[in-house]
Amino acid sequence: MHILIFQQDVTNCIEGSISLSRLLEIFRDRPRATHCEFGFTVKIGTNLSRVSINGFLVSMSAEKPICFEDDNGLTALDFTGSHMPVSIPILSGFNKLMYLSLENTGIKKLPNEFLQYYPSLEVLKLSKVDIRHNMNEEFFGLCPTLLDIDLHSCNMTKIPKTTFSPLVNLKHLNISHNFLHSFDFYLQNCTNLHILNLSHNNFRSTSRKSTVELTKSNQIKSLFESGKSPYTQTHTCIHKTQYTIKEETMKL
Repeated sequence: MHILIFQQDVTNCIEGSISLSRLLEIFRDRPRATHCEFGFTVKIGTNLSRVSINGFLVSMSAEKPICFEDDNGLTALDFTGSHMPVSIPILSGFNKLMYLSLENTGIKKLPNEFLQYYPSLEVLKLSKVDIRHNMNEEFFGLCPTLLDIDLHSCNMTKIPKTTFSPLVNLKHLNISHNFLHSFDFYLQNCTNLHILNLSHNNFRSTSRKSTVELTKSNQIKSLFESGKSPYTQTHTCIHKTQYTIKEETMKL
């Protein structure tokens, strides 16, 4: 596991040891929060802005949200490649979070209200995650700030028509490498959509005609329908503009 730290070196905090008695004292002094799983909110401070946990087993099981104090400075949370439970609990308190990756984590279902806890989220990476149960307007509509959604290789066979309708700010949408046969979901409201990746699906010819019409009516700059797509992870560009502070890697 590694943690990428911006703004401040927290080596002493990460590598330092803490006694069980001191840990219990810290927990005992936390304000009570009965709506949270632990009965209190977790404080992580304002200096930690990015956390990456890649390729590890991450065990989560909770009936209530796991709450973090909302004065934290976390803007990016990356679980790419970690093995997570089929269904994960809600993580609340990340009001500044702009980047979230659950790519290739084994998750199959997210809570319906999951995205409402991230009011600043712009980039959502869910590739190689079987979230067919979450493909609906109610799920994505809770986070209209989204600019970039990656849903490639999610085993999707159909997308409900109004799934992306609330996403008026959406710029990049990748639904490549799925099993879609028809292109009948609405993107007319996504007037800021610049990149739409539909490659490596099984669209019929009528669907391809619809995509051509879409490029005329919308401001789509790049449309990839079939064959090998030049589309790359668009969060790279957004990431560089949003997070320019120096990174430091800490190993646990």
